[in-house]
Amino acid sequence: AAYRVEAEQAQRAGAARVVAVPATSGSNASGGAYVGDIGNGAGNTLTLTRPAGFGPGEYVLVAHYANADRNTGHPYNTDVISRFLDITETGGATTRGVFRHGYAWDNFWSQATPLTLTTASGALVLGNATAYAPNLDRLELARLVLEVDNTAK
Repeated sequence: AAYRVEAEQAQRAGAARVVAVPATSGSNASGGAYVGDIGNGAGNTLTLTRPAGFGPGEYVLVAHYANADRNTGHPYNTDVISRFLDITETGGATTRGVFRHGYAWDNFWSQATPLTLTTASGALVLGNATAYAPNLDRLELARLVLEVDNTAK
């Protein structure tokens, strides 16, 4: 019921690039790689094609991400920064997900963002036109509710 894809297998545009992670790094990047440099310009994106059967409705997109962005990094105040990922359905709306600081650029946490998809098959374009988005390792798209049965038994 969930569509899973490694971020590096999705379509990249602009400066978005695949980053290989050495096996000895201690990273938890699945597949040994992730996609970085998403955002910081409208053309630096990652596109997730929706599979057949994932039509209009309520969904959740789980992004396995890394973010270690800091402002000034004073010894007594780390000034951590959350990063934002804009999830735009082609032909539909944009939803903004917030991805908190995770202390490392190659240690991936998961963050779920609810989506209301309105088109039959519009791809999901991930990016941020005004700032960098988090690094992405893996994406999972699933319906929020699979089935409801309200009949009396």
